Amino acid sequence: MAALSEQQVADAKSSSETAVKGTISPSGSEPVEVMVRRPPRAEWKAYRTAALSDDAGKKSSAGEQLFMQCAVVPSKSDGALMPLLESYPAIVESVVPVLSSMAGFDAKAQADF
Repeated sequence: MAALSEQQVADAKSSSETAVKGTISPSGSEPVEVMVRRPPRAEWKAYRTAALSDDAGKKSSAGEQLFMQCAVVPSKSDGALMPLLESYPAIVESVVPVLSSMAGFDAKAQADF
């Protein structure tokens, strides 16, 4: 997969949403560059509702749905996201913790009132 173009990086940085670029290295394959944006509140709530659902189907697709919504590059609109997920469906497991952190989640965080 090709590296992110300077224009793709510039477009993401110029948006009002925070975006980060990273590299995922699927086992036995070339590294893949991805860029994701911070999930807004509605997308985060939908993800958490699905992830905590008693419905096994909703629970298993929650992370993938969040990744698909937040992917800047590759994206659904450029047609590159679905082939990537078909080839490497487990990359979602690497991206969801990044999206969670971007949304403000920290498993070690403690709030004192």
